[in-house]
Amino acid sequence: MAIERGVAAKMRDGVTPRADIYRRKAEGKFPILLQRTPYDKRGGVDFGFKAAARGYLVIIQDVRGRYASEGEWYAFKHESDDGYDTVEWAAALPYSNGKVGMFGRSYVGATQMLAAIAGPPHLAGIFPVVTASNYHDGWTYQGGAFEQWFSQTWTTGLAQDTLNRRAARDLVSAAEK
Repeated sequence: MAIERGVAAKMRDGVTPRADIYRRKAEGKFPILLQRTPYDKRGGVDFGFKAAARGYLVIIQDVRGRYASEGEWYAFKHESDDGYDTVEWAAALPYSNGKVGMFGRSYVGATQMLAAIAGPPHLAGIFPVVTASNYHDGWTYQGGAFEQWFSQTWTTGLAQDTLNRRAARDLVSAAEK
């Protein structure tokens, strides 16, 4: 197996998300399984190895503004454009056969649906699991009532990376003064 870590994929506005790529060392062109996640691309190591061993090229990317990727993260805001750009970038890799499928659950399901809406020509399919089809009613609100439990748990789970990124910027800023 070959693993490429922190591979840059420049978006149309110049922001550079980072991805880990899992593939066989064998020559050839392979179909791609792509996941774009706000939950840390390093969580996909096991799947990356297993799917690569079965002949897939696996790309797991931290979405804009999360973990290893540049930019600021605003939930859902850039997922259509970034999803389109990432699919087309992946399809153009030298060991890609040009067919890209996306997979994953939760917010990762939303990254797939929003990419599909943008219509990248090389997106062959999506497999969103445990995600919402309506992020207002059914995720943030249920029957008009604010889903406080869900919103608090989800944002708390995302908070550590956000706080780490801000602390790092503050340290750099203080050191430059």
